[in-house]
Amino acid sequence: MSTTSTPLLRLSGVCAGYGSKEILRGIDCEVAPGEIVCIIGPNGAGKSTVLLTILGYLKPRAGEIAFRGQPIAQMETDAIVRLGIAYCPQGRTIFPEMTVAEHLNMGAWTVRDAQKRRSARAWVLELFPRLREREQQKAKTMSGGERQMLTFGMSLMASPTLVLLDEPTIGLAPNFVETIFDAMERINREGVSFLIVEQNAAKVLERSHRGYVLEMGENRYQGPSRALREDEKVRNMYLGGT
Repeated sequence: MSTTSTPLLRLSGVCAGYGSKEILRGIDCEVAPGEIVCIIGPNGAGKSTVLLTILGYLKPRAGEIAFRGQPIAQMETDAIVRLGIAYCPQGRTIFPEMTVAEHLNMGAWTVRDAQKRRSARAWVLELFPRLREREQQKAKTMSGGERQMLTFGMSLMASPTLVLLDEPTIGLAPNFVETIFDAMERINREGVSFLIVEQNAAKVLERSHRGYVLEMGENRYQGPSRALREDEKVRNMYLGGT
């Protein structure tokens, strides 16, 4: 993890929502180069809304968002993606009739250099050998865990600097949960930063550097993941008292 004082991503006082409903109420969040940062909290706290606002799907009503020091709050999503931010959505978003290979090609839509696409594809297939075995298989024939690997793999095809992961392990069998977290840690060791929203709070606090706890669209707690795991209030409220 980098010790640089300049964050890769910074949200300052961000307010956002849907229509007249305000979800985020002055959110602050930072991700340093080389960090895995998690966001946990109860359902409806605004966790996924943070990611959608960073990515430009939602425009903040107040506050600032900067990536590598560049303001991005009013940029369009495609421009934000081209800066090096990738998004792995919740729910294993795939196209049933498309093959694994076709999905990976689609994930590289911003990459014009053919050699870079080939290198990224080789990297993804090395990370997820099961995808290599199923390259010509249609997504509809794959298990939930395999589809999540594919969704994750697609997000890596543009060789991003920062990956936004939204509930990547929801509904997965324990072995696939470990596979996803292991891949995240391995990718992180290669210099990619992560901001991850995760319902398995105990597990993600074990696998991240720092964390934020959101409640009703506001920052409730924040700090090193180990400190959050050991905080009695956090344990009782969000970790089942464990």
